[in-house]
Amino acid sequence: MLRPLLLTMAVAGVALLWAACGGGASSFQPGVINCEPLFESQRYRFELRVLVDLKEFSGEPTDDDRYPPEGFKLDQVISGIADEGNIDATIRYPDLDNSEVHLISVGSVFWTLVEDEWVAHQITPESPLPIPYLPLSLCGLLDRDLDLGGVEDVSEAVGGTKAHRYTLDGFPTELAATIWSAESDMGRLITEYSGDVWAADDGSYPLKVELTGNGFYTSGRELATVISMEVSDRGSSDINVEAPTKS
Repeated sequence: MLRPLLLTMAVAGVALLWAACGGGASSFQPGVINCEPLFESQRYRFELRVLVDLKEFSGEPTDDDRYPPEGFKLDQVISGIADEGNIDATIRYPDLDNSEVHLISVGSVFWTLVEDEWVAHQITPESPLPIPYLPLSLCGLLDRDLDLGGVEDVSEAVGGTKAHRYTLDGFPTELAATIWSAESDMGRLITEYSGDVWAADDGSYPLKVELTGNGFYTSGRELATVISMEVSDRGSSDINVEAPTKS
């Protein structure tokens, strides 16, 4: 039953890696999400989390709800570094025995660590980089869907970096449909998100994001999602991604 969700979580969103983002100056711009600083430096640490939570349900099943009554949680955490378009990341699944995949991408090739050996794969349109939800792609989605005009912001630092926090309540978005696909359960059922976005004072890029969204099957069962992200050490000179050496 989990395989369809696992597959969509493993490959969705890759085409958005270079999503079009707003431009602008490097100073803080009230009411603006600006992705350009992430383009400019392309060097930072990041952690993203995507949680799909199908709630327990004791009612009558329906055609659109084909999952077991006990429900399940599928948690995915992606942590790593970005270096001028190259990526070194670990994808963990805390709810699946904390299994993980280590991946390095340099240029048009990515490597996965399989039983202590690095296996190379060519990146093509048919076989894209299998890391969804990278900061730049998520920034592009927020830039596309968020309207921060009139939303009050509060000064609040994140990990020592000065930022402004926006609190959003039920903003319409195609975020779930774009990340997981419009045909997925998440894409069909979840059309609004609420939460907080911290825009960095230095450039107004999304320094931290915490969003929740939920929807309901015709049976009444709830499907909830959490999407979070944090970027740190932007522009740091000690971040470097290189092709792996043979084990």
